[in-house]
Amino acid sequence: MRKFLALLWFAASTTQAQVPEAGTFRYELFDNSDRRVGTYSFTIVKEGSVWRIASEMDVDTEVFFLKVRLRDHNNFTHDGQTFLSFQLKYFKDVPLQKTVDKKIEGRLEGSSWTLTSMQDGKEVRKNLPASAFTEVRNLISRLISPEAIVRPGEKRTALSLDPLTFQVDHVESRGLREESVDFQGKKRHLYVIEQKADDGDVLVKKFDNGLIYRSQTAEGYAFLQSAVTPEF
Repeated sequence: MRKFLALLWFAASTTQAQVPEAGTFRYELFDNSDRRVGTYSFTIVKEGSVWRIASEMDVDTEVFFLKVRLRDHNNFTHDGQTFLSFQLKYFKDVPLQKTVDKKIEGRLEGSSWTLTSMQDGKEVRKNLPASAFTEVRNLISRLISPEAIVRPGEKRTALSLDPLTFQVDHVESRGLREESVDFQGKKRHLYVIEQKADDGDVLVKKFDNGLIYRSQTAEGYAFLQSAVTPEF
């Protein structure tokens, strides 16, 4: 069930200041039988020189007539080049598995990250140097920027922090091809990108500005329904 999160992981290179100053983006989530299983949305607000981005993903579905619930609500701050802080609330209720209810926080202080995880009344704390990772999965996809594009024939590798486990892995992005689509009354260009990580592969389609249009994992896909922002 964690692979549903991979729908939102889409790695990118270090982001510059083309992140929109405001916007609201809404997606729907489907399984591979085209059955709607949930929603995902995020908002962007710029406060001074810092972007504050909040997102919510809610999955309610059934597997063999057993209910499955997943909540991934989070927010983070970014200065256009570097993550500054993040907070996550993650809840998973899957049949035959232990229910997971976690709160995770990360804060960049000087040259190091302080990471804290709370679950079942227990706190786990970890410190990492600022250079340990360049992005945070599943948050990096909210940073809309042309630098997130990987063109056909190009390949990029990034050090990516999994905020649920505090593990840092290499994520490889490879540009496959270009396509086009009609969206919100306009014909728009798309880049198709394959991304490989230890916790699951993702096939993602992005617009020229780096906004996710569609992503596909082994468990299902996410599909953009609306994008409300002055820059799009």
